[in-house]
Amino acid sequence: MFQQFSGPIRTLIDNKFVFEPFWRALREHDASNRWQASFGASHKAALGSIMSGDTATVLSIVFDRLYVLRNQLVHGGATWNSSINRAQVKDGVRILTAIVPAIVGLMLEYPELELGDVLYPVM
Repeated sequence: MFQQFSGPIRTLIDNKFVFEPFWRALREHDASNRWQASFGASHKAALGSIMSGDTATVLSIVFDRLYVLRNQLVHGGATWNSSINRAQVKDGVRILTAIVPAIVGLMLEYPELELGDVLYPVM
């Protein structure tokens, strides 16, 4: 994972625009810049986890960033055919294209895993 996606992962980790505390500070008119300290700590943790091969921590941070990107796409932070946000969208697609099939494969291989309630069951 780290060899194949080092560029897209680092790009997401380095991008304040897919970091939720940045947007929260903006929405709340918080001029204290506390989000920057949080961003720095998250960035440092991510890079340390990459260097030590801690896949779980790296994926947790990447999934947080991807969730913010998802929210931008679904809730209007990015528009159709715009050039804004395209780099992180492309990086997110590259990462998810590899990770989603692996996750589905694990779910199929280990059906006994408790994954929580089905929130949107087939009806």
